[in-house]
Amino acid sequence: MNKKSLIISSSCIVVILLIIFLILSVIEKNNHKEDVLNDEFNCSYKTTSQNNKKYEKGNYTYSYITINYEGKDYTGWEVNVTDKDKEYIDGKICKTINGDPIISANNMFQYSNANEIDITNFDTSSILFMQSMFRGTTAKVIKGLENMDTSKVMDMSNMFAEANIENLNLTKFNTGNVTNMMFMFSGAKIKNLDLTSFNTQNVKYIDGIFLQTETENIDISNWDISKVTQVKDFFYGCTAKIDFGNEEQEKAWHDLMYKPKYD
Repeated sequence: MNKKSLIISSSCIVVILLIIFLILSVIEKNNHKEDVLNDEFNCSYKTTSQNNKKYEKGNYTYSYITINYEGKDYTGWEVNVTDKDKEYIDGKICKTINGDPIISANNMFQYSNANEIDITNFDTSSILFMQSMFRGTTAKVIKGLENMDTSKVMDMSNMFAEANIENLNLTKFNTGNVTNMMFMFSGAKIKNLDLTSFNTQNVKYIDGIFLQTETENIDISNWDISKVTQVKDFFYGCTAKIDFGNEEQEKAWHDLMYKPKYD
């Protein structure tokens, strides 16, 4: 082998080694990279376990769970606030993690000590369960409720129970798939509460929804209660003037209170 060929061969080896080094660097970087955003809501991370998954991003913790609801199992991620003592809670949450959906916001802000919660940038379009989501929070203001996608939510039980909120804008809430509203506003103190846009056609469980609720007026004149089985403690201790709409509708509510029906 002449000198010129030797130099070319050496150069090729250097280039090959450099390429191998770059490839290994990329692999190493990916192995240690826990959070890769395909876009701002679809998250991914490296895991070695398919069971008991945990993931954290920002001020939110995600757990991989299975929820049995009305005899059917639903598997996906549940999101909760990591630090509930922050005075102001905001940010974004994942819609999917490793391709699996966020299905639950159960207890997400429960008993948080925030003065204000801002969910304006949340994508909640895949969430099925919002049980006790804002229960007992000290936040006087919750921003973004008017933009919240609740089209797939089935369980809103205790969602605002024991909360103390000045204005609760739920006029854009899609409740068409909700079957459980038990104790949804129980013990809550809400200055203004407009529920006239609620679609209750699939609601079965509504016990204690206004139990000891403190507000001025509640209009349920257009609520469909055809699938409701009973309304135990429906408005016991509630301070509001309740508009049932007409005598026939009011009688239907009272019949469910004293003569419950069962599936």
